[in-house]
Amino acid sequence: FLKKSSSVFLAIFAFCLPLGLGEIYLRQSFKYSSYCEKTGLKCQDAEEKRLPYPWLWTLERDSKFKFTNKEFSLDTEINAEGFQGKLFSIKKNEGEFRILFLGDSFTFGIGSPRDKSFVNVVESYLSEIKTTKQIQIMNAGIPGSDPIFYLQILKRQMLKYKPDLVVMMINSSDVIDIARRGGNERFDDFGNMKPRERPWYYSLYTNLHLFRAVLSGVLHYDFNLMSPQVFKERTNMSIELLTKCGVELEALAKEENFKKLIIFHPYPIDIMNKHVPHALLTVKDKLKASGVESFDITPDMASRISAKRLEDLYWPIDLHFNQEGYKEIGISILKLMAQTNVLPIDIKTKLKAEISSFANEQ
Repeated sequence: FLKKSSSVFLAIFAFCLPLGLGEIYLRQSFKYSSYCEKTGLKCQDAEEKRLPYPWLWTLERDSKFKFTNKEFSLDTEINAEGFQGKLFSIKKNEGEFRILFLGDSFTFGIGSPRDKSFVNVVESYLSEIKTTKQIQIMNAGIPGSDPIFYLQILKRQMLKYKPDLVVMMINSSDVIDIARRGGNERFDDFGNMKPRERPWYYSLYTNLHLFRAVLSGVLHYDFNLMSPQVFKERTNMSIELLTKCGVELEALAKEENFKKLIIFHPYPIDIMNKHVPHALLTVKDKLKASGVESFDITPDMASRISAKRLEDLYWPIDLHFNQEGYKEIGISILKLMAQTNVLPIDIKTKLKAEISSFANEQ
């Protein structure tokens, strides 16, 4: 009996040892690790908790915000609307021109020190232009958000501030976020996120990297547990919803009498490709077909940034830009503002005359 038990034990040990070593290797190599595991963050998506305020994914109002991962940290204060930085006053002064930025963690400035986001770059430059108009800029970027949330934020919170220009920033993460969360059907009747259905193997995927190796490496499921076919279908859905967001923003701009800019901005890897991913280019084409103008600032950034320099503009694990990378985004936005008709004519004229020399100096 002992001899037989020993044989069974050895067989089990021989079977489990390579599995255990494989699990350790995959965990240490981060081959199939998620963004949060790679960066050391404790992530919690909106569909895993109640939203702090109905229909709104913002941060807790009048609070402190701390973001720390393996590469950098950020400490900042959150205002009474749940955003970083200053608020507009409800009363709008005569001659005041208000610009509102909507976006996600890139707009918020994750990866840069406090007050060094691309929104701050735009604000700093425009505030130095002396005209009859007083520029006021507010950053309503929220980490992890997407354009479905942006429009809710704009309609439910920010219209009372009467912005003159609304800038909606979009990147490739928004395609994935909307593919995962859907459109307005993500909300229940009380304005909270409906829980996302998880497959039966969710716990296995969460806890066993060997299981991920099979599901992702062999069967090509993504980190949201979508098969290639489902991913394609959900991406197409996301493209349609992003297009609708742009059309809705256009209609809202006409109704509320403000101007708008829809800007597609890159991840660092997109700069090497000289354009945003094709899903966003498809959105851009669909918006154009609907009579809505949008812009991809990636080619402009790529024209100034060499492959060697790109390495110094972002965090290689986290993949957010650093302070220098955000400065490049800010320059491209300023150049775009100088080329379009979204600013008062006197500001645009001075900006157009000065921005080229400013970009070259940087």
